[in-house]
Order: sequence, then structure tokens, then C-alpha cells
Amino acid sequence: MAKKQVHFLETNNVLYTHQDGFRRKHSTLYSIMHFLVYISDANDKPSKEITLGLILDLSKAFDTINHKTLLAK
Repeated sequence: MAKKQVHFLETNNVLYTHQDGFRRKHSTLYSIMHFLVYISDANDKPSKEITLGLILDLSKAFDTINHKTLLAK
């Protein structure tokens, strides 16, 4: 089932281009590199755009939810 879902998401371009985590043959390193290039490009512009990065780690998000309640819904 998971393979079918991933296949659907990838063939229909549902995923964000730089969604690298939890994808086969993708590394979160690419996301970090993309982020750094984005910051560097913004700093090179004459207007000196303000760049803000918000990084969230949601890897334990589902550990805080009551699993019985989640499965019931």
C-alpha cells in the first residue's frame, strides 16, 4: 500500500519539489543545501532581502497523541 501511495504522489507531482525526507533516493542533505543556497542568493541581492528560516522537528509528534484515539478517528 505504501509503495502505491508513494508512486501516486510522485507521478502526479503532489509532493513539494524539495521534499527530501522520507523519500527513497532522497536525502535531507539536499534540503539543507537548497536552504543555504536560498540564503546565499538573498544576501547577494542589492536589496539585501531579509531571510528567515523556521526549522521544526516533528519526528516525535505522533508520540504525544493517544494512539487509541487516533486509530478510532
